[in-house]
Amino acid sequence: MQTRAEDDESIAATARAFPEAEQVSPDIRRPRPPQLRDVARAADVSISVASRALNRDPNLRARETTIERVFAAARELQYRANAAGRSLRTRAVGAIGVILPDVNNPFFSELLSGIEEGCDENDVMPLFGRAERLNDNPHLLRNLVNEGRADGFLIQPTDVFPAAAFRTLAVDRVSSVFLNSHSVDAQSSVVLDDRAGIALATRHLLDLGHRRVGFVGGLPDNDNASLRREAFEATMAAMGLTVERRWVTDRGFAFADGQRALGEMVDAGELPSALVVATHNAALGVLRESLTRGIDIPTSLSVVSLHDSPAAAYSWPALTSVRMPLRELGRRAVSTLLQVMDDGIPRHEFITDPAPHLVMRESTRERGLSRLHTPRRD
Repeated sequence: MQTRAEDDESIAATARAFPEAEQVSPDIRRPRPPQLRDVARAADVSISVASRALNRDPNLRARETTIERVFAAARELQYRANAAGRSLRTRAVGAIGVILPDVNNPFFSELLSGIEEGCDENDVMPLFGRAERLNDNPHLLRNLVNEGRADGFLIQPTDVFPAAAFRTLAVDRVSSVFLNSHSVDAQSSVVLDDRAGIALATRHLLDLGHRRVGFVGGLPDNDNASLRREAFEATMAAMGLTVERRWVTDRGFAFADGQRALGEMVDAGELPSALVVATHNAALGVLRESLTRGIDIPTSLSVVSLHDSPAAAYSWPALTSVRMPLRELGRRAVSTLLQVMDDGIPRHEFITDPAPHLVMRESTRERGLSRLHTPRRD
């Protein structure tokens, strides 16, 4: 690997080899393409309004005539909202970084599809990376921007790398949007309606007649985990039901965390009749532990999870889950990041459409029914 001194010498050697590159006359340089600020000036609106109008932001509160004026100005100036026409805040690389805990995790497949669609729509290239690389260099993202490799970043925080771990982004003036993070440390974010998703999962079990319902959650200092647990408890309370503390765990969102959570409940004694699991991976861990422990799902224990994935249909039994709009999250995150890069204004988007959707499979059943749906005989 070359040192910085070697890199500098390489650049100098290139300049010596191509001296004409230093002598380009300003008169023959290509004119700069129209920028967002030009469109805003022509339409007599702020840069923020112009950006949100061109990105068809559903939360923009503006008259239809104003929006039409922005599009007319963009057409007249032949403005294109791509890397070549971004404002001077960006380096116009035409690429955005996507930082995920594990790009090979099937849970992220729909999210990645949405990100790719959003990038295609806006003529930018996604570059995927794992958060672990930040361990050795907390200013890695700033360096990637300064070196002209990326314009900004979409970031999925985790228990290991929470939003607080990325505080250097604000100091380094790196444009970023956090994916489904409710942390106060997020400069900008696009989040799903996790409360509605957990409430839907909980009501599903209650509609099946379950009243002894437990909850498998994430770590207590995780913002998303806290929000999901609160939504579960609020839904139970609305039905006049008390949540048994022994049936509520906070081990984490991973496969092994789900296994551990159910194992601890079994070791403690009596199980609930149903569980809401705060995330898909932990739910698969619960199913695995139930097999190890000889627990018949759904006859002895119904299980429903927040989030869905292709793997849920092939687990044993197939996992009932609440499908969240991860594809829309990815698409919206891209457009939000481009807006932030254009005008530097932080944004916090909340996705409610499409709404969470319950996918009925084989891991939940009406309380008191056997696998053949015949009344249980005591």
